Amino acid sequence: MPARARLAYPPLSRRRTNDGPLAVLEAVPHGLTAHLVDGSARPCDAGDLPDLLNWTLRQRLGAKPLRSEALPAGPLLFPEDDLLYWAESWPQLPPHARHAARSLISHRPRPVDAALRQAVEAARQADPELRQATQWWDAPPPEWQLRKGEREREQRRLNTFDEEKFTRALAAVHSAEPDRVRAAWLTILGHLHLTHDGSRAKETSRLGAVAAAPSCPPEGSARHADLVQAALHVLRTAPAWNTDDVNDWGTEWHHVPELTAAVFVTDEEWEATVPTTDVVRWTGWALALATMTSSASDQELHDRLFERCAAHAGPALETALAACLDRLEPYRLTELVRFMHRLRTQRLLTLVCAWAAEPTSPGKSWAAVMMPLTRLDGDAALPELQRVVTAGPAGRTDDRERWIAAVRALMSLAGLPDSWPHVRQAVDADDDLFRDLLDRILLHTRPTPRSWPGIAALSEDDLADLYARLCRREELRRPRPEHELGVVYSHTAQENLHDLADVLAQLMADKATPQAADHLVRLAVSGAAHNPDWLRRLARSTAREAAHKQSAPLPAHHLRKLATDHALRVITDEAQLLDVVMEALDRVQDALSGPNGMAILLWNRSAAKETDTMWPTWEEDFSDLVMGLLKIHLAGRRIILNREVQVDRPGSGPGAGRTDIHIQAAAPHPQAEPLTVVIECKGCWNQGLNTALTEQLVDRYLRRPHTAGVFLVGFFDCDLWDPETRARCSPKHTKEAIEHRQQELAAQHSVPVLARVLDCRPPAVQST
Repeated sequence: MPARARLAYPPLSRRRTNDGPLAVLEAVPHGLTAHLVDGSARPCDAGDLPDLLNWTLRQRLGAKPLRSEALPAGPLLFPEDDLLYWAESWPQLPPHARHAARSLISHRPRPVDAALRQAVEAARQADPELRQATQWWDAPPPEWQLRKGEREREQRRLNTFDEEKFTRALAAVHSAEPDRVRAAWLTILGHLHLTHDGSRAKETSRLGAVAAAPSCPPEGSARHADLVQAALHVLRTAPAWNTDDVNDWGTEWHHVPELTAAVFVTDEEWEATVPTTDVVRWTGWALALATMTSSASDQELHDRLFERCAAHAGPALETALAACLDRLEPYRLTELVRFMHRLRTQRLLTLVCAWAAEPTSPGKSWAAVMMPLTRLDGDAALPELQRVVTAGPAGRTDDRERWIAAVRALMSLAGLPDSWPHVRQAVDADDDLFRDLLDRILLHTRPTPRSWPGIAALSEDDLADLYARLCRREELRRPRPEHELGVVYSHTAQENLHDLADVLAQLMADKATPQAADHLVRLAVSGAAHNPDWLRRLARSTAREAAHKQSAPLPAHHLRKLATDHALRVITDEAQLLDVVMEALDRVQDALSGPNGMAILLWNRSAAKETDTMWPTWEEDFSDLVMGLLKIHLAGRRIILNREVQVDRPGSGPGAGRTDIHIQAAAPHPQAEPLTVVIECKGCWNQGLNTALTEQLVDRYLRRPHTAGVFLVGFFDCDLWDPETRARCSPKHTKEAIEHRQQELAAQHSVPVLARVLDCRPPAVQST
């Protein structure tokens, strides 16, 4: 072997676990080549290997160095081929390499392979220290090794097929009583799985255990014919399986071993032995197969057997299955649903779902049926899930568990928005219910943006409301747990809570609408968000994306008009319409307050002079005047280029008592509802100023899509108001105080709503 320079190993820094191997050894004609992590390739002979391994163990893999003492004892890194290489190369190894590699041989048991033993013996003769280290090989085998050999020989004897014992077992099947014939057949299966050389047989199939057995007689032989007759006898005489035989956890294959006999014989032989008119027996086998879990290798065979038995059982199978559902464990019910869905047995699946929906069925059983069905066929599960959510959690614990499970299941279905009002109503009435629901969600799932299509389908308002509820959790105010890089750790419920908050914010941003951006801004400034800086950045990017989505090229004649008249506007959503309405209210204020302002029209006077006795008109008159001025500004002047605007006051007229004004424009999409701004008008004397914004504007109108609101207050309080004709406001308050209070109330809502106060005092008072 040609001489080689010693390897120099590169230092490593900032290396992570998934960055690939530190070195790869390649076999070349004259030894090995080491491809190191720094990209170099260097020759490496056997004498260099210990240094290479020591260098590898010293480097930092991830956050912590891999230490040699952490490795298990024994030949972890060196299989038999490596040991043979070391032994053959021993005469050429330098002393320090022999010292490093001596433990590789001395800690191994006495070699059994002839070539390895010869090479090791040559190395021992060449190295007295190695011979001394392996001196224990020359001693007689220790007692434990002798006992181990004896056990292995005994096990090999037990694993050896015995023709005579097999013949006696076949005879025992025919002579066995019906209640013992299954045990006799299991003995046959045990003999068939013995081998002629005593090696341990590998189990490849359970239902197909006879044909797959290593000692199964060849087809056409006399022994094979005897085995077929024994199988038919078992099928004929084994007691019929019934509902009382099914355990809570289901049926095991060795409880009904005659099914392996049914697989071994032909279908014609089976049906000739057990007539199709024997409904009880066919029903029992179908029930056993329905409540049995098969291995992946047996699945096709299992399904074929069930379909054959169920076809002969007919309606009796439904009766038998219904009789044992009450005692099946949730695990078995889940497996039963999966099995029936795979085989598309709709009748039986409907039976199980109807049983689970009964009020007397346990909540855990209901969840065991509906949760897997939701994952397998959401459309089939949706009606029952919506029924449970609509009914709400009753007083019983089972009903509460059922309701929580139904909400969790709906979270993965697009039908969740239809049931969300019922969810909100239930959690509004019971804070503990929302906590229990959230705990269950965080326990079972690590949230990701794709975890719950149903949550993603919620509106921006509902997502913002859900985020606000989530932020009430105390755990969310604590910092997210940090973990050392490269260390395996379990994900906790607190981390899932942080992930869920981030997912909800991201789902809002994914809407890419102005409403989503507004909600993100409100949540960021509310003081309750756990990551306000990130929410602000998300709101900005969402607003940009929404503007990009809604932007459309304007016709040339519209561009020319916009260039010549800066008062013109282009709108694409209700938020932009709300901005235009607020600008229009500024014009209304100008009309009320200017010289010879129209505010005087909102006052009753006892004489023509402005200094005579005066008192305000009613709220309906205030609303009428505002509506008229808005019509002139919005509809008459047509300041909105791309939409036809309508201003109306529904329910107006003598005795109607309605003070709301509706301003509507067509939505960008023909199928969508129109863009709407609702203005609720109140006088400053109204006793419900602290509640009207919520109860009469937000709750009544702003739950509709594409709708925004303005709470408009007319301020009349001044010294010209004659308190003897009509009582003045009590206590007296200023225009600024009213406006500040109403803006605070508006900020509490997640819907687009603003507050404005118009100065309706006589122009002479306003100018002083």
